[in-house]
Amino acid sequence: MVRIFALALFVVSLTGHAAPVIGSGSLSGSFVNASPACVPTAAAVQPQPICDGLGTDLISWGDPGNFGVGQSSFSFVPRPFTNLAQGEVFVMGLLTFYNGTIFIGSEINSVDLEVTSTSTTLAFNQVLNLPLQIVQTRNLNIDPVADADFLFFQNASQFGSFRVLEGQFATVEMLGRFNSLHNEGFGLIVSESVRGAGILSPSIGVPEPATLSLVALALLGLRSARSRGTRTTACAVEFATRA
Repeated sequence: MVRIFALALFVVSLTGHAAPVIGSGSLSGSFVNASPACVPTAAAVQPQPICDGLGTDLISWGDPGNFGVGQSSFSFVPRPFTNLAQGEVFVMGLLTFYNGTIFIGSEINSVDLEVTSTSTTLAFNQVLNLPLQIVQTRNLNIDPVADADFLFFQNASQFGSFRVLEGQFATVEMLGRFNSLHNEGFGLIVSESVRGAGILSPSIGVPEPATLSLVALALLGLRSARSRGTRTTACAVEFATRA
């Protein structure tokens, strides 16, 4: 026994570190801590922040469903991990974003995705909190790309943004890594046959707030020039909603 122990120490000294811990297990996710604080559709008095499904793996917000294309939503489908080594990047699950209709004043601007890992290997029992920032644009019906809504990781903007066209679903992998469970950004875009049609790119960066403001002003100016003198009730409805 002494010789085996001594040999193990010798191997560790040669490699410089012990072999990584290997584990298998499952993940679960829930959306929590919406901001601003929101209430379920049934309890809302317009305009008021709305969210349905808080505390579950599917959250929706905005239009209660009787106008436009329905509520915007996030869903998270976790994936199990098998024989995963600490330090190895893996797919935590699939995040789907639906760009729906938002009444101004009924939107939430951020929500946390809380991911919990469960394993018989204690080192893999962890909780990861991912704050998701949501940018909801006004629909000017000039350029579908400009009307796209997008999200990014609030504390990891280096991973870029996940953008979805109006009225579309899109799904992207979310990557992680253990020692302590942490975020590794967006992975592959899922096939269009599995709700991937609406995505623009998960890696085109996050515009600075000043840039967003300039773009918005430019688009509003263009809209005004094109529709001066012809503003209708339909236009008023358009500016009262986001998608």
